[in-house]
Amino acid sequence: MRHGRLRLVLLFTGFCLTRCATSPSQYEAGFEERKKLLLAEMLSPSCDGSTAPDRCGFVADKMYRQVDAFTRNVCRPKKLDKKKCSAVFAQAFLAKLEMRYKFSDWAAAELWCRANPERCDFSNAVGAGSFEMQLMGSHNRAIAAEAKRDLAATQLEVDRESAQRLKDRMTLFSPPPRRTFSCTSIPAGNSYVTTCQ
Repeated sequence: MRHGRLRLVLLFTGFCLTRCATSPSQYEAGFEERKKLLLAEMLSPSCDGSTAPDRCGFVADKMYRQVDAFTRNVCRPKKLDKKKCSAVFAQAFLAKLEMRYKFSDWAAAELWCRANPERCDFSNAVGAGSFEMQLMGSHNRAIAAEAKRDLAATQLEVDRESAQRLKDRMTLFSPPPRRTFSCTSIPAGNSYVTTCQ
């Protein structure tokens, strides 16, 4: 009988593992949504075939191509000299970088610039672009690390959920608890009276 019960449990468990799968758990669904949001934050240096022009290319290229327009529209009306105009342009450039690369490690990018001053000259688009490349790489690595942490946490929750479902299913087929007896013996003359419950 025991052998037959075990076979039935294994048969049902195998059937249930293939047929009783529930819909994706709340953790899996949440991870997929979070993954979409994180991937939307990823940035690309190239806009080839991109459907989101604000998520690709370099701010430095766009801004440095528009230096004359910036001077004409921002600096001249305020009567700023060249030095002050350059400072306002640099502030605007850094503000745009900060808005775009919100997950970047700015300290690491600045350290890279101090270590490579010849490649990080803000007087031209190439130097500013080198700094921006450091920010973009840091930003994308931070997003990838966040996605990896989310995936690990999600997998842990899915595994826990799955183990609990299996445990719940297995309790349906566990044998009923064995009945235990408690006996007491009382001396009655030359014999004993034993009562069991």
